[in-house]
Parts: sequence; structure tokens; C-alpha cells
Amino acid sequence: MVALTGTIVIPQDIQDDLLPLLAQHKTLTRQEPGCLKFEVTQDVDDETLFHVDELFADEAAFAHHQSAGAARPWGAASKDLTRDFTKLVL
Repeated sequence: MVALTGTIVIPQDIQDDLLPLLAQHKTLTRQEPGCLKFEVTQDVDDETLFHVDELFADEAAFAHHQSAGAARPWGAASKDLTRDFTKLVL
């Protein structure tokens, strides 16, 4: 299995544009083969900070997710956001 955890920063001034794309990305990701868990939640104290918690069945499923996500509107719109992720192969 492959797990990815961490944070992404979405500045307040672009959240109206990005949050609908993120919602679509979450829905589509959860339908991907091998996706066991995909959660992105907004921090209760810092509204620009979002916590990411992903789990995929294997490296192939994770790689598919990475390429599919990059091809979605979310991928292009979020490519310059600050991310701090840790990937673990379990």
C-alpha cells in the first residue's frame, strides 16, 4: 500500500475558485481503482491549511492517481500551491 499525508495551503483569496475544483477532484479520486482512502479537510484554526490523507492499494494505483490528478482542472489550478507531503510505502 502507498500512503500520503501532509498539508496544502490554499490562500483565502483563491479559495472560491479552487474549492469547487478540489471537491470534483476528491469525488473523482475516490472512484479511481485502488483508492482506499482520500480525505482533504480544512484546518479548524487556519482556514488556508488543508490536511491530506491518502491511501492507495499499491504503487500502480498511486501513480495512476498522480497522472489523473495532474490532468484534471484541479491539477493545473493548484500546481503552484505550497504542499508538504510525506509518502510511505507500507
